[in-house]
Amino acid sequence: SSKVLSPHSLFCSLYLPDGLTDEERRIIVLHESIHIGHRHSAERLLMGLLRALLWINPFIWLAQRQLSEVEEFEVDRELLDRGEDLTEYRKLIIKQLFGCNPDIASGLGNSLTKKRFIMMTKTRESGRGSLLRALTIVPAATLLIATFGCTRTNAQEPEVTEKIVIVGFGDT
Repeated sequence: SSKVLSPHSLFCSLYLPDGLTDEERRIIVLHESIHIGHRHSAERLLMGLLRALLWINPFIWLAQRQLSEVEEFEVDRELLDRGEDLTEYRKLIIKQLFGCNPDIASGLGNSLTKKRFIMMTKTRESGRGSLLRALTIVPAATLLIATFGCTRTNAQEPEVTEKIVIVGFGDT
């Protein structure tokens, strides 16, 4: 539709703007169908409800941003695992964001797009490496808690250096 500014999906519906080439349309449909398959619309709806209820909590706003990032990372990884060309995919993302040729310099700064590009080129750790890291974290955390979490409960009584003697007046 000409009324759609940016491609997106909502539950099982997919919204695409006019003017896409066949290749762009294919990649965008694949990207958005992965969002639909992972039920990201339901996650975003739930996060929106939580944000409406807990709007004063700044951590909800941060959690919503992090959820969006993780969803995009997840979709990017699956799309690239299916064999899409990394360079062409990046060019399409930049074209969708800026509406221009991605070969010119742009100030992406600290944007989600820049983070997505970095995550696309990271290699996944094997399950073995992840397991090894998890197994080293548990003993390290236990050691830190045992070292710094225990307090001294048998505090010594302070020494009494002066004695007070009370003498009554009727006593001899």
